Amino acid sequence: KYGTSIKNIKKWNNLKKDTIYVGQKLKVTATSKSSSSKTSSRPKTYTIKKGDNLQKIATRYRVKVSDLLRWNNLKNANKIYVGQKLKLSGTAPAKTVIYKVRKGDNLQKIAKKYGTSIKNIKKWNNLKKDTIYVGQKLKIKK
Repeated sequence: KYGTSIKNIKKWNNLKKDTIYVGQKLKVTATSKSSSSKTSSRPKTYTIKKGDNLQKIATRYRVKVSDLLRWNNLKNANKIYVGQKLKLSGTAPAKTVIYKVRKGDNLQKIAKKYGTSIKNIKKWNNLKKDTIYVGQKLKIKK
């Protein structure tokens, strides 16, 4: 609820165990709810220990098993081993749109529209110059 970890709550409240009681008051420092801060307190990788499974790890780090599979190029959740390092975050795959150049367009205008750079558009389309023409189809990665 507060975007923090059990470890932090235990530390802030001098708890030795995970057990809490109805009516017990706990000190909690909320962290920002933005997605970037949720993952910023999470380590980047996790080393699998004896007794671990992906569901347990996903629950501990508040991610989905399907994300762990994707981020680590795993085909089967049951094929992990002690000592293996898992990425605990990843990026969403870029989606590519095809943009058809219209009269009055230029690379700067298109880059601004899609929140990217002229350099990226040129790279994605193997353009050597800034010249584009009406009707040309450009790949744009979102």
